[in-house]
Amino acid sequence: MVDLEVEPKIILSEQAFSMNVSVTHLGQPISEATVEVSSNLTGVFLDSGVTDPYGKCMFNFVAPVVKEKTSIAITVVASKEGYEDGITQSVIMVEPRNMTVQIAIYPETVFSDENSTIYVYVSYEQWSIKGAQVNIAANIGSLSSQIERARAADS
Repeated sequence: MVDLEVEPKIILSEQAFSMNVSVTHLGQPISEATVEVSSNLTGVFLDSGVTDPYGKCMFNFVAPVVKEKTSIAITVVASKEGYEDGITQSVIMVEPRNMTVQIAIYPETVFSDENSTIYVYVSYEQWSIKGAQVNIAANIGSLSSQIERARAADS
């Protein structure tokens, strides 16, 4: 029998998490069983290991980058000579990280042919996000194509 424990079941994009696998036969741990992990996403969660004397094998992974909620089926196959292969599956949900966008405009009011500066700060929790794509549009008038990139405050 193969038991797969994934915690947490809902994971943020690029979050580290662990998978614990237990391999037993008639309630007894099976040591030195080969454990192979794969998923329905090519190249994601692909690894193998060998169980310890307690029939346990642990894997550490980092969730893939996703832009929308993504359900990932993880399959574990345990094998050892003299035993029938054990197979189990678990599904995890990977959710995108939500960015915070703050803008400041100075001055807020301008007359024709005057300039205004737009400051955009993109972050996730307390961390600045470097290289975020920012699109700015105006519903009246037009914006100059002069764009300057400032370094993130923490770089």
